[in-house]
Amino acid sequence: MAFSLFLLVYIGVPFLFLILEKPFKLVSSTRDYMNRLWVFREGFSIYNLMSFFILLGAWIYFLAPLPQLLSKGNIFIETYTDGHWLSWVGLIAVMTVFGYFDIIKGVYVAAFVYSVHELSWITAAGIFYNMVWSIYVHYWPIMIVMVLLLLGYFLAYRGLPTYKEALVITVILIFDALWMAAGFHVTVENWMTPPATIYFSNSIVNVVEVLSWVLPAVVCLL
Repeated sequence: MAFSLFLLVYIGVPFLFLILEKPFKLVSSTRDYMNRLWVFREGFSIYNLMSFFILLGAWIYFLAPLPQLLSKGNIFIETYTDGHWLSWVGLIAVMTVFGYFDIIKGVYVAAFVYSVHELSWITAAGIFYNMVWSIYVHYWPIMIVMVLLLLGYFLAYRGLPTYKEALVITVILIFDALWMAAGFHVTVENWMTPPATIYFSNSIVNVVEVLSWVLPAVVCLL
């Protein structure tokens, strides 16, 4: 039951953000209303303040373990919350640059990078291991979420110029193609038991995985 409830919320949130904005525009109407409620000075709204503190909280959450990660060794390959720490920082940086006063815009730009990256990686893994159907079945909940996030981004919350969107997609696809050509070594195969591979502690493979996130994030930031 707990998992079902989590799954419902996990898929339901991006779905609600999509349908509440398209066609009803309830999200943008709420945002505009909060932008008219000024605090401190004219032009600085409650929505601006909320966006700032959400981002501040995100940075605190991901910077808090930095001393512990540094004590372990290389922060470029250390993991945190089931992912590489630096990969998360790349997404938070994207969210910050595009959402420091507009958190919804920032989240959806970061979600665009995240969704394209993961859909490409999952597809690449399926092709490389010749088990597309099995891997899609394993990842179906997150794939639905990513499709909903992309629909929300393109239909309601678009935040990047077209050329930059194309560049992000191109960088991710080329990176994954080169990765496959090099043997597609990964640290974790979540569809297997146990998920950790023989490359779990391999520094080079970890760096490759981090770069697959950091490079498209840098493209957004340039």
